[in-house]
Amino acid sequence: MLISEILKHVFNIFQIVFLLWIVMSWIPDLQGNNLYFQLNKFFNYILAPIRKIIPPIGGMIDISPIILMLFLQFVFGFFH
Repeated sequence: MLISEILKHVFNIFQIVFLLWIVMSWIPDLQGNNLYFQLNKFFNYILAPIRKIIPPIGGMIDISPIILMLFLQFVFGFFH
């Protein structure tokens, strides 16, 4: 029970940071920020395998973050 609670909190923190990164990517002034640079390296590393399977639609619309969140929701759904 303790491990599942810890995993749930880690997943919630991951979701918040992931959404923060997404919002920061929409705001050009924040893209020069060191936090954005570090998050960008981390999440691009995680999203790279998904992007190889499903490239951006029309070369511009990247749905890999949505795929990642759906996958994580499915996996962590087993812990509840």
